[in-house]
Amino acid sequence: MIGPKGKVIISIQQETGADIGVDDDGARGIVTIGAVEAWRMEEAKMAILNIVDPPKAELGETYMGRVVNISKFGAFVNILPGRDGLVHISKMGGGKRINSVDDVLELGQPIEVKVDEIDDKGKVSLTPPQPLVSGDSSGDDSSGGGSSAAAPRASGTKPPGLSV
Repeated sequence: MIGPKGKVIISIQQETGADIGVDDDGARGIVTIGAVEAWRMEEAKMAILNIVDPPKAELGETYMGRVVNISKFGAFVNILPGRDGLVHISKMGGGKRINSVDDVLELGQPIEVKVDEIDDKGKVSLTPPQPLVSGDSSGDDSSGGGSSAAAPRASGTKPPGLSV
């Protein structure tokens, strides 16, 4: 909670304008918050509670998150303060194979995700409600008038119609 050399507390104080004191009586820690304006105390309290007891993801719920890390097996998405989940590469294409996570997502990109599973260790498994690749329907044109269904995409570009 305090962080190295008080870094976390100092950061919360700077962001909120509240004064924060942390005492340890040996059995438990005591945090005191003071500020002239009540809203500053509330902001500091919420920041501290998010560290001590981060919000829990709800199974089946959909969240708007942000990609915080990309690996070759998937992307980690921050869905709540202090709570990240994994979108495995196999869940990104809606049944279609994705060669690389970088082909469909980039660091910092907002993404809507649904919580599929939370294991006994608290790890959160996520799935985008809609595939991150476009198939034959690029823009809901059901007339089939285009011949670009199998056109290759340059690496690093986002598929057309990706909703964010």
